Amino acid sequence: THRDVRSKVADMGVIFKEVESLLDDAVGDALKASFDPRELSIDVARYSGYPEIVRKSLLQELGYRHLDRELNTRLLSKIDRLLTSDAPSFVLDLPGGYVIFRSYNRACLTEKKEVWEGGEYSYEIMKPGRYGIKEARGNLTVSEEKVSDIEPLLERISGDGYLTAFSSLEGLFPISARNFREGDRIVPFGMEKSKKVKKVFIERKIPRDLRRVHPLITIGGEVAWIPGVIRSNIRPLGGESKKIIVLEYRRY
Repeated sequence: THRDVRSKVADMGVIFKEVESLLDDAVGDALKASFDPRELSIDVARYSGYPEIVRKSLLQELGYRHLDRELNTRLLSKIDRLLTSDAPSFVLDLPGGYVIFRSYNRACLTEKKEVWEGGEYSYEIMKPGRYGIKEARGNLTVSEEKVSDIEPLLERISGDGYLTAFSSLEGLFPISARNFREGDRIVPFGMEKSKKVKKVFIERKIPRDLRRVHPLITIGGEVAWIPGVIRSNIRPLGGESKKIIVLEYRRY
């Protein structure tokens, strides 16, 4: 009867509302756990652990909040596929002049246009503290620590390309934070031969517009670390050194 049909439709409406409410809660929890609003970055490992409907709803919510637009189904599927793949890095254009790029276990949203129109920048850091790098819209935190067991720190570093540490047995300062220069080279951790930083940027698919503003950390004139990209082989932890310098870079 018509009454039975209306009753069933009403029941379905209640169920859909409950499902929608549960999904909203799940997306809210996923955002808190996997998205860092300070640097507009996604923790890829945590993101990959959620069901597909939660992942894509999370991406859509980020589109509303930070791109001020709705992402179409095709784009949502493409972003989701890249984030859940084994690819260590990628860059993808998004609507509104933004890109999403992955490096290590983080995927960051950023404006495609250059965030700074100047030439070279350089900051000399003489002691621990928190330093703003306005040209790259980020902060570098430098802390000196004494550790008897470095394993917990190494575990944190292995999952976060924006955190690293160096032995400071013979002193470390000054440290320089500057942008890329033509001819810059780095000896990647675990290797003996140097590579051009430009080649590293290309291999890691760092967007061209971001290469000239992304900070490089130098120690003793050598490129020691490119946050979110690569660490050099200089001043490894362990051995006699129990005194270390921890560096953490976060976009704002």
